[in-house]
Amino acid sequence: MRFQLPALPPYGRCVRAILRFSLVFACGLLFSQGLRASCSPQYKGLATINEVHQLSQSGANTRLVEVKFLTSMITRDDYQDWTLQVCSPLHDNKGNLVENRCSGEISLSSFDDSTYPWAVADALLIGSEEYINFNQMDIILKAGNGQTIDYLQVGSYDHQQDNTCTPAYDWQAPSSNTKTLARTPDGTGDWGFSSGNSGDITEGTTNDGGAAAPGSLSITSPSPRASRRFLRCPCWHLPWPSCSWIMPPSAIPRLPASILLRPVAPSRYRPGQPVEP
Repeated sequence: MRFQLPALPPYGRCVRAILRFSLVFACGLLFSQGLRASCSPQYKGLATINEVHQLSQSGANTRLVEVKFLTSMITRDDYQDWTLQVCSPLHDNKGNLVENRCSGEISLSSFDDSTYPWAVADALLIGSEEYINFNQMDIILKAGNGQTIDYLQVGSYDHQQDNTCTPAYDWQAPSSNTKTLARTPDGTGDWGFSSGNSGDITEGTTNDGGAAAPGSLSITSPSPRASRRFLRCPCWHLPWPSCSWIMPPSAIPRLPASILLRPVAPSRYRPGQPVEP
């Protein structure tokens, strides 16, 4: 005698199909969001938003945003498709948000990079003084694929924050009525405001109060997942820890992508192998 299970009624098959479709759709949505919104594994920690100026009442201080590249191996070929956007909120007289006022995505290819490793977006690129507001604002620096390189939040405003990415360095500053906000030490330090109305502009130069040290460049990076490429470092033949990984810029090849240098113990190093994070 043969027994056969009864077939599912039409509505049962329909429910199963709906559940299967919902599961596939949810997984696909999560995956696509993970691709679009995350830290840039190639550039996080290798460039930062470094200095911001708000227009002062006296006009002595113009609006600008400065980005600093923390390694000379970030070239124009790398950052020409990066973007930076500045936003601030507009509230009504009851404190309700009316709109987010944003500069639009500004391409770093249009920044003034004549003082490399600093690149500056001035008032011509940041089209309105309303965008930079040290009461509430935020700025995001993105790679060409939309992934976050760095982010700055002033006050509690977080319109552009990518919750899947924690920047490599300090990324929060309190609200202030001053006009200058900058990292100290330059490039990697905590955010702090300059006292006074006009502030001390250090556009296109270090925030540390002196000229950058000539003839040497540290290319160590905190980013654990920078792109893995070859770099024939002049000190690879030395036993660890003899190599300090600090060398004159002339000794560093100009490659068209970022590279993370990490010392490799002699027991693990083999000539010609890429440096592993």
